[in-house]
Order: sequence, then C-alpha cells, then structure tokens
Amino acid sequence: MTQLNEEHFELHSANKAKRYPEQKIKYLEDRISKLERVLEDRISKLERVLESHAKCIGELRGTESRIHDLISLKGDNAQ
Repeated sequence: MTQLNEEHFELHSANKAKRYPEQKIKYLEDRISKLERVLEDRISKLERVLESHAKCIGELRGTESRIHDLISLKGDNAQ
C-alpha cells in the first residue's frame, strides 16, 4: 500500500494545480460552444419570424390596395 507522506500530498497538490487551468479552459470552451448553439438557434428563429412577418405585411399591403381600388370603383359608379 502506498504510504501517504508529505511528498505524496505535495505531488498531488502540484498535479491538481497543473490540471486546474486546463479544466477551467475546457469548461469555458464547452460553455462558449453551448452559448453559440443557443444564439444560432435564436438567430434562426428570428430569421423565420421576420420572413413570416414580411410575408404577412406583403399580403396586407395587397389587400389594402385591393380595398382602395374597390372603394374608388364604388365611388366612380355612384356618380
């Protein structure tokens, strides 16, 4: 069985101190990747919503134009 002496604990502490920055970098890289995916999903969703709104606005403008044309025709027929 390994004897747990001061040298063992010093080595353990040194290894832990050496791994900590690597683990922190890995954690931050994983976090950034997750945030990138979330942002890409949100951007994609916003693009779809904008396209949908643009389509609706286009349809409304067409409807408004047709209504205006009908009103002006009705006014011309009344005279």
